[in-house]
Amino acid sequence: MKSRRPYNSPRRQEQARQTRRAILDAARPLFIERGYSGTSMGDIAQAAGVSIKTVEAAFGTKAKLLAALRDFSIVGDDDAIPVAERAWFREMLEEPDPHRQLELFARLSCQIKRRAAALTEVIRRAVQADQELGELWQVFQDQYMGDQRAVAERLAARGVLRKGLDVADAAAIIGMLNHPSVYYLAVFDHGWSDKRFEHWLADALVRQLLREP
Repeated sequence: MKSRRPYNSPRRQEQARQTRRAILDAARPLFIERGYSGTSMGDIAQAAGVSIKTVEAAFGTKAKLLAALRDFSIVGDDDAIPVAERAWFREMLEEPDPHRQLELFARLSCQIKRRAAALTEVIRRAVQADQELGELWQVFQDQYMGDQRAVAERLAARGVLRKGLDVADAAAIIGMLNHPSVYYLAVFDHGWSDKRFEHWLADALVRQLLREP
């Protein structure tokens, strides 16, 4: 007896994708305004106009929903392509002028943080309250530092790092200066514009990383 093959039409897949997007769109302002603990799956379902079972079927847990929302905010779409494999990230790495490369890096970083910094702050503040979210936060940090290290490795390969600075130290400096919490502090708490932070970040990276001509 032949087993039945699952029915996955393009139309059904697109409907599922649209439902996920609607849930994410509804969840974003709730998490930012109420925080992680103050937002329930029921709140999100109501805002999205779907049932709680639909939300759970799409994401599983609240922690995984927030993680998916964070990933979506970082790259701007729901394609399963990590930052390091995105064309715009690869183009930045291939920029031959190190000063220009760091300026491009700062610009891309600000574009990402404009979408994701507030959500990242929600996660950072909630990691102690939810073990699953805490584990996901560590995954996020590992992924983040992997991207910063890629920039450090490219600069090191070109021989433009300051004297005495190795890849590990360079990656740590990039990771600290470029961390979403720093952006959140500057823009949300101190009222800096995105452009001001972008210029500050680019200048700080050049001063801290590159050797003098």
